[in-house]
Amino acid sequence: MSPVYQLTTPEALAHHAPGIRHLLRLHRDTLLDDATRCGSLNEDLEHLWQNTAACLPWLWVFVQPDGVISAIGALSDLQPGRHAFLHGVSHPAFRGAGCVVQTLRPLLQTAFEELALIKVKAELETHNRGAMGFCRRFGFQREALFRQDIAVGGLLRDVAVYTLSAERYRKLVLPQVLPRLLKPAQGIPLTINQAEGTQPCH
Repeated sequence: MSPVYQLTTPEALAHHAPGIRHLLRLHRDTLLDDATRCGSLNEDLEHLWQNTAACLPWLWVFVQPDGVISAIGALSDLQPGRHAFLHGVSHPAFRGAGCVVQTLRPLLQTAFEELALIKVKAELETHNRGAMGFCRRFGFQREALFRQDIAVGGLLRDVAVYTLSAERYRKLVLPQVLPRLLKPAQGIPLTINQAEGTQPCH
């Protein structure tokens, strides 16, 4: 059984809330320079949490044996039959372990095969070069760049928009990219009884 779970209810989200909040804090810290660590950080984190919670039921987590959440994948602003925004977060201690790839696999499968979306989008701060490189390796293509588009820690950041079409997913990502990127990632699943509304991804 896969250690990746789709969270479908508020109860399941509440069960994993401490781990998700911890991962979001680590994620935000890695994107902020020491000079920008200011009072707005807690507000930024609460905004991240609210946005993550709003993704239910399109929210996936990778759970490690000790309960640590090493990756999050989510879909937001879903427009049925059209498009949605993709979000992915990786725990720094598990980078390169394949956790994000395994989390995004059922997410993309749901997006293109179950929801029949024609496109998935990702908005990334250009400061986050690692995420942009990951998107390119995953088959995403850059479509737009917005200068000084968002405020992070008191500074204005540029935002790049990457997209993956259903056609590119079927012809490139599914047969070629996923088999190349997938690696055995360490982790064992929680049981359904531990978090009602938590569904394993096979």
